[in-house]
Amino acid sequence: MTQSCYGGYIEFSARKSKDGYKYQSEYINCLIALKDIRSLMIIEHNIETLTKNEENQRTEFDYEFQLFLIRRRCYCLIELKLYDQAEEGLQYLLKADPGNKFAAQEMEFIKAMKEK
Repeated sequence: MTQSCYGGYIEFSARKSKDGYKYQSEYINCLIALKDIRSLMIIEHNIETLTKNEENQRTEFDYEFQLFLIRRRCYCLIELKLYDQAEEGLQYLLKADPGNKFAAQEMEFIKAMKEK
């Protein structure tokens, strides 16, 4: 099976699943691995959808998925060299979880890139 077939299958699964966080996560990871230009757009759409929910209606899975989306959004922004935007998301992650290794490492990477 080719990479595009995997992407199509995961996209179909993500759209059809009622509790599609698992499938959405895999779909987003697949798009990013393929350097697909839709990655950031799909991440933004999912964040927007999650933030429309009332705070008291959000589940633990919603919160975890939101953090996943922010991490992946930061990764895409760094790849695009949009460091200031990525820093905003990383700061949010560090505020939510001060021990977040991904966010700390990426902040160091951005700092090094800005110094060049």
